[in-house]
Amino acid sequence: SAKAIVFVQWASLEDRVAEAMGTHGIACLRVPRRSNEARNAAAVLRQFQDEAPDSSAAFVLLLSLEKAASGANLSSANHVLFVHPMNAEGISEAVSYERQALGRVRRVGQTRGQVHVWRFVTRHTVEEHVHRLHQGAVDDGTAAV
Repeated sequence: SAKAIVFVQWASLEDRVAEAMGTHGIACLRVPRRSNEARNAAAVLRQFQDEAPDSSAAFVLLLSLEKAASGANLSSANHVLFVHPMNAEGISEAVSYERQALGRVRRVGQTRGQVHVWRFVTRHTVEEHVHRLHQGAVDDGTAAV
């Protein structure tokens, strides 16, 4: 009965993640990236939030870190996956995007006892360095809340 939100920043990487999930038989929902498709985006978010996870329902939602479904209540999820650290103009802004993404799930009305957060970081790469910068900003309070 798990539901997961997978956050990806770039459209090309989102396409690759969706393709990989499809290859492995994992159905996922995707929110349209174009601003003129707001009605479709709302329908996708409602579908993810309202459908009970079973063998026929998609239990994975792919979302853009930048768009992060601002204001949407996605509290039916109990797993949040960050495919990579957020890239932004500054560390504070990047951490704010990630916190906003988590805020879509961890909110009043959360129906799950626990929310698991998974971060994928490739060791010995710039990703690892960026992740450490983000963690440092959170730990010392310099990131915007």
